[in-house]
This record gives sequence, C-alpha cells and structure tokens, in this order.
Amino acid sequence: IFCTVTAVFTNNYHYNDNYTKIENTIDTLQLKKDSLKNEMILSVKKYMEVQAPSAHDSISFYLVEHSINYDIDLCFMMSQTEIETNFGEWGAGRETSKRSLFGVGIYPGTKLKAYPNYDIAIETYCQLLKKSYLVKGRDEHFLMNNYINRSGNRYAVDSCYEVSLYRTYKHIIRKTNLNELQKEYNTYKQI
Repeated sequence: IFCTVTAVFTNNYHYNDNYTKIENTIDTLQLKKDSLKNEMILSVKKYMEVQAPSAHDSISFYLVEHSINYDIDLCFMMSQTEIETNFGEWGAGRETSKRSLFGVGIYPGTKLKAYPNYDIAIETYCQLLKKSYLVKGRDEHFLMNNYINRSGNRYAVDSCYEVSLYRTYKHIIRKTNLNELQKEYNTYKQI
C-alpha cells in the first residue's frame, strides 16, 4: 500500500509541476504580447504627436487594438487616416464633426450623423476593409497600387490616391518601428 500511495503522490507532483511550467510559460507569453501592444500604442502616439499634435488621445489605442483584432497592417491604417483627416484634425474626422477618420460613411440605415466615438469609427473602417477590400487574396500592398473594392469600384475619387497612400506608408515605416513590432506581435498571436 505504501508503494502505491508514493507512486500516486509522485505522479501528481510531476503533473502539478508540469502544469505550473505551462501556466508560467503562457503568462510570460501574454506579458510579451501586452508589452509589444503597449510599445505599438506608444509608437503611434509619438508619431501622432509630431504629425497631428491636437489629435484625440484615444486614437492611438484604437488603431492598434483594431489592427490586431482584424489583422490589418497598422502602418496602412495610419497612412490612410493621416491622408484622409490627419488623425482626426481635419474635416469629418474631428471630434466636433463625424469622427470619421477614414472618410467612411456613418452606419448605413441609421439616423446617426456622427460616430459615437473613435473606437466605433475605426472598427467600422476595419469591417469595411475586411468585407469589401481585403478580399480575393488582396492585401494592403495591393490596395496601395489599386484601391478598389470587390466590385472594382475605387475607394477614392482622386486618381493619385494610391501614390499619396504609398508615400505616407513609407514615411511611417521610416519614422517608426511599428512594422517590426507588429510582425513580432503576430508571432505570438496564436497564444
């Protein structure tokens, strides 16, 4: 009986020890993801302080949050909001206007005249990209050359839109470490 009890105790001890190691590894990886996400937010914020000093503080957080959630290139998203509204400093992107950072219309079929906050405005843009533009194997680099939706309609009227978007994208890549941070974050995404 003593031998049997010892064997059970020893097996449980190894099980608990292995479980603790796995749990610690998961915690460490989650901390790394959180750290990378925070670095991305700070990098966006730092970039916006130079390009758009009066932009709303929450924009950097929501750009990062939704780029992660929807698996969209963060620098692409930043490029587009910079050329459309300079991170909410101009036109329909202003907090006192529609909060439409990307020139995306307000909820079709509703009576709302503005997005209630930047979180919903950015998420609506991401949903539109995923549903209508990042389709048929297209990625953000494809759109910087030919920004058309699944039906072949252009995102913007301006025939030089893609050139402006690409130049802004390259500028953001040069001025930040966001591309590297997002790639590193994506290596931890399955956890």
